[in-house]
Amino acid sequence: MALGEAAASGGNLAEAGGYYQRVMTDNPDHPEAHQRLAALYANQAEEALSAGNAEHALQHYAQALEHAPEDSQLVARYTLAKEENTKRLIDVLLKQSQQAQEQQDWKAALDAIQKALQLAPNDPTLLIRLAAVQEAPCGKLRRWMSINPFHCCIHNFSAWGHISGLSRLVM
Repeated sequence: MALGEAAASGGNLAEAGGYYQRVMTDNPDHPEAHQRLAALYANQAEEALSAGNAEHALQHYAQALEHAPEDSQLVARYTLAKEENTKRLIDVLLKQSQQAQEQQDWKAALDAIQKALQLAPNDPTLLIRLAAVQEAPCGKLRRWMSINPFHCCIHNFSAWGHISGLSRLVM
C-alpha cells in the first residue's frame, strides 16, 4: 500500500493503481486497496468529464463503483454523468433528425428520432418530434393532392391507394 500511496502522491496514478491491484491479488477483500482504487477511478472520471469525454468518465465511474458500490456520492456522480451524457446524445440525434428533415430524408430523420427514443422512451418532446417526422411526408402529399387531386387518381391509381393508406396512418 505504501508504494501505491507514494506513486499517487507523485502524480503517477497508473502506477499507483497497479500497486493497489497487486495488493488485491494477495488479498481480494482488502478494504483500503478497494477504497484507493475507487478514488483513483473517480478522479479519472472527473478528469474525463472536465475534458468533455463523458463516455470515458462513465467507464471510470463504473470501475470505481466495482470497488466502492456503497459510496452514495460516487453513485450520485455516476448517475448525474450518465444523465448528462444521455441528454447530449439526444441533442446530437435531434440535430441529425433536423438535418435529415431539411434534406427531406425522412428515413434518416425517423431513424435518428427512434434512436433518441431508445434513450428516453417517454420523453414528450421526442414523441412530438416523432409524430412530426412521420407526418411530414404525408403533409407534403396532401398539399400536392389538394393542388391537383385528380391527377394522382387518373394517372396512377396505385399511388392513390398508397397515399390514402398513408393518410390513415397519420389520422
